[in-house]
Amino acid sequence: MLTSTDAGRHLQRGVPDGDSASLYDALFGDRCSRISCIVLNRRNESPSLNVGFPTLSVSNRDRQGFYSQRSRLRMTRILIADGSDVVRKLLKLLIESRAGWTICGEAVDGEEALRKSRELKPDLIILDLAMSGLNGLLAAREISKALPSAPILLHTVNNIPAVIAEAKKFGIRRVIGKGGDGDVLLNAIQEELAAKPQGIAAMLQDTTALTTNEQGTEAADSAQPDNPPRSN
Repeated sequence: MLTSTDAGRHLQRGVPDGDSASLYDALFGDRCSRISCIVLNRRNESPSLNVGFPTLSVSNRDRQGFYSQRSRLRMTRILIADGSDVVRKLLKLLIESRAGWTICGEAVDGEEALRKSRELKPDLIILDLAMSGLNGLLAAREISKALPSAPILLHTVNNIPAVIAEAKKFGIRRVIGKGGDGDVLLNAIQEELAAKPQGIAAMLQDTTALTTNEQGTEAADSAQPDNPPRSN
């Protein structure tokens, strides 16, 4: 990963290394094109094509814009669903107090949570239990089908053993009590994100789950008679 020290060193030398190609594009964009030049291979004096980077003066504003862009690319996106405007606002303030975390969407009920999960594809979802339409358990079951690798947390006042046991059956990773220490929720989010499959492992998990869901749907459709008998 390119650090601020490395970036400053590259800018001073005008020499690309590692991430400096992306640094160049982000800083200069269309203002200056890369310069193609012919250089000699020192071993056999054979010509080869190389891409040079001119040394240009870069303002602090350009540097800040670049690092701000890279930070946004690394943001962890979290969706929250709760029927209370106050609770959603407090959750947003709490979660975004952690560097690198952002609330990518909010929902007031289970159906909206499911729809936004499909649209936004967040890294993690937090659901209330008692929501209109689809409650937190039913919403979690459908979201798990759409986003198998995304952890789902249930945030509820009913964090009793019976609810916790039932929540596991619907694909919920953890049940966190409302009104408790905010660090409990933040730590739970951090641990679930750390345990989340990444890269190719996440892709394989999602593909396997989606294939299983499609096969289950096809089996259910084939089990239904084409012409159900009419009742007299």
